[in-house]
Amino acid sequence: MALLSLTGRVSANHLRRYASTAAPKDKDHFHLVVVGGGAGGLSIASKFTEVLTTLDKGKVAVIEPSDMHYYQPMWTLVGAGIKTLDQSGRPMAKVMPKGVKWIKDRAMAIEPDQNRVRLSGANGTITYDYLLVAVGINIDWHKIVGLEEALTTPGVCSNYS
Repeated sequence: MALLSLTGRVSANHLRRYASTAAPKDKDHFHLVVVGGGAGGLSIASKFTEVLTTLDKGKVAVIEPSDMHYYQPMWTLVGAGIKTLDQSGRPMAKVMPKGVKWIKDRAMAIEPDQNRVRLSGANGTITYDYLLVAVGINIDWHKIVGLEEALTTPGVCSNYS
């Protein structure tokens, strides 16, 4: 039906109107699915759950395999020695917004023509009316020749290691 982006045009009012008239679907169908449980994905899931009071409980889902949520903007302070890495992390279960179903799995494929996300584990597939993809970054140090070795040099660092 629609793919949301952080700069998308689908408003909360539009989704609220849709959700209030949408026919009920099976347990593996959600009005909004967010792929990614970082700060961006969780904040959008939270906002839509707050605004969409007409949604049935659990009709907003976040697909996120991690047990821990790290607030990565704090990592600049970790690198500066002002905060510790442990201070930037919280258990995912504690930061997951109320009313959001946490699907602890990896999204392996998005099939937009079928409004479906294929998952890596036993959950199989889920379907959605709206999808937000907020997966963040994937660090591949090895793709830059010499980078991994450079990061072992005193004085060379990254906020993401």
